[in-house]
Amino acid sequence: MCNGDIIVIRMNDHLIYFTAIIDWYSKATLAYKISNSMDVILATDILKDSLAKYPRSKVFNSSAIDYQKPLNIYLDMSKDVA
Repeated sequence: MCNGDIIVIRMNDHLIYFTAIIDWYSKATLAYKISNSMDVILATDILKDSLAKYPRSKVFNSSAIDYQKPLNIYLDMSKDVA
């Protein structure tokens, strides 16, 4: 089981976005990225990184409000790997 999450960090005059994919059982960070903009590339880059290094998880959870979009991206990307 994996979890994808985006944490917004407020700096003095801008926002920083920390995105990570974490394995629930081992608590290991499978992939992460820091960016100054939140877009689809931010999410897909860490998905690509984690799928390149680790086997596809059977369960993927995201705390995003529009959870269907990250889930569909994950499923589409992991089809190529599986």
